Amino acid sequence: GPASKAVLADMILHKQVVVTWERRGRYRRIIGQVYADGEWVNLSMVAQGWAWQFRRYSRSRELAAAEREARSRKVGFWQAAQHSALAVAAAGEVQEMIRGR
Repeated sequence: GPASKAVLADMILHKQVVVTWERRGRYRRIIGQVYADGEWVNLSMVAQGWAWQFRRYSRSRELAAAEREARSRKVGFWQAAQHSALAVAAAGEVQEMIRGR
């Protein structure tokens, strides 16, 4: 949403951004890691509650721990998780993993 976009823009605006990637996802989107002036943007966004780890493409324990912490602190979109379309999507991803898709 707009809040997440604003946080991301603030993290990367006027900084040297590097994207490392090895493959594309289901819809041909790049799956990778983003760094702004050396800071791991993926981790920062997850830790602040403005993104979640998409486990279909990531097995990072560090991202998983950051997401658990953000959820428990109810920060970012987790503060209204029961009403958040993103939280519903993340929960759906977990159900897909359980079903083995």
